[in-house]
Amino acid sequence: MNGFVDWLDELPPWLSALLLVGGSTLFAVCGPVLVRRRVELERLTTNNEVAGFKFATLGTVYAVLLAFAVFVVWETYRDAAVSVTHEAGAAAAIHRLSAALGTAEREAIQGALGGYLGAVVADDWPAMAATGIGGAAANRALSGLYAATLAWAPGTPREEAILAGLIDQLDENDAGAARAGRAGDRRGAGDHLDRAARRGGADHHLHLRLPSTITALV
Repeated sequence: MNGFVDWLDELPPWLSALLLVGGSTLFAVCGPVLVRRRVELERLTTNNEVAGFKFATLGTVYAVLLAFAVFVVWETYRDAAVSVTHEAGAAAAIHRLSAALGTAEREAIQGALGGYLGAVVADDWPAMAATGIGGAAANRALSGLYAATLAWAPGTPREEAILAGLIDQLDENDAGAARAGRAGDRRGAGDHLDRAARRGGADHHLHLRLPSTITALV
């Protein structure tokens, strides 16, 4: 069984959905035809009431499982959206704080910030979509942003306060922490929604397989 599930995991989601939904539907249609050719009507009649209760019970269980899966996935994607918002806010704050610096320091920090944001769009998000893990280019760009910020040596209390604000945005609110949260939330959502494409959980296979399981049990 595990081998079959792993094989489904390697298929594109649309193809695994087609096989599971189409296969379970075909089984549900052909099963009664084959059974009624081999089982007498009198014997089938005695099972009508029992089968009805089975459908009612399993249908309720299916509804609860599906609702739980949808709720978990929705909450996880919402958390990922919050992390992206924090990351964008931190980037805007870093850009505005750096505007108060000298020309060389401002250009170094804003250039590193632009490089990081470009790497997030061009490398980080596609890597997360493919593997659930952030890209190496974005990691290097974030390290470069830290290096550009820490290379500046403030000479006045005002500049020290600006540097503290920059580091605060990088550390706590930040491009780094928010990015880690975004990646974690993305992996969590993938775990519950799409193991086939993201190597996480198998809830989508669960609710696709459940109709055929109900049919087999009844």
